[in-house]
Amino acid sequence: MDRAVWIVLSVVLAGALVVMTVAYFVEKARYNELVKTYEELRDEHVSLILENSQLQERVRHLEWELNITENQMGILRSELNEALSETERYRELLRDTYDMLAKYVDTIEVLRAWIGENSKLDDGTFSEITEGCITGDELTYPCILYDRYGREVFRYVADRDERIESVSEFLQSKDGDCEDFSLFAAALVRKAAKRGLKIVFFYQGGHGELDLRGRWYIPDVTPVAMSVRDVNVVCGPQVGEDVAHCIIKVEDTRGSVYLVEPQSGEIYKESPLKEEREYITRDDYCRDGACLSEALAQIQEAMAKIEAEVRG
Repeated sequence: MDRAVWIVLSVVLAGALVVMTVAYFVEKARYNELVKTYEELRDEHVSLILENSQLQERVRHLEWELNITENQMGILRSELNEALSETERYRELLRDTYDMLAKYVDTIEVLRAWIGENSKLDDGTFSEITEGCITGDELTYPCILYDRYGREVFRYVADRDERIESVSEFLQSKDGDCEDFSLFAAALVRKAAKRGLKIVFFYQGGHGELDLRGRWYIPDVTPVAMSVRDVNVVCGPQVGEDVAHCIIKVEDTRGSVYLVEPQSGEIYKESPLKEEREYITRDDYCRDGACLSEALAQIQEAMAKIEAEVRG
């Protein structure tokens, strides 16, 4: 009995030992697997810590770059605002310049309109002034300067207010300076030429005479009758004088040019002017080579550029 028990116990203990041994190796295998998993997780953790550190460093670098970028953006924004303000000031200056040029255009157009209006005579005025001075197809210019009694119709007076009289003002006052005489003479000659009349002027000296209204005459002159193509007022400093003087410059249909004193009708043998500085044509005024028409074109071109600049 005792032996049987012992055998049973031995078998039981042996089985238990086997089970425990198997359990030990199973647990050991599980332990090794856990250790391996732990080591892998530990390595991954270390890697994550390193990556996190690198990411934090990258974040700090990006924050630094962002701060620089924000500073640069602030500087650029400030520069942009300054540039916009400067642009607006520039455009305002352009608008002011445009307005100023527009006033110049108005002034030039008024001047040119005045010149054009005073470059001609109406039919009634022309007929009244030239009565008794036209013979056939010739108008004797000196004739209009005197009445039938040989008295001067128009009187020279020194410039009173630095203003050129209109032709109508000159005819009404019947006096004026050299500019007023010249403007009137040019308008008269243009009207006569338009009517197909020859204009008679004269040179001093000679054995001829100019018959004036059939009642008296200018002796010892050489009359010259010419078909006029163009006539302009020309002014400049006078030879031997410290003053300026204006006369008319007449071109005939053959292309010959004559300088004529409008206060007498005398043709100058030599120019009385040191230089020709000013011109008054039928529709323009020029001084020292610069004309109103050219100035007007240049101003209008500048205004067009300003308009394009402001719109842009």
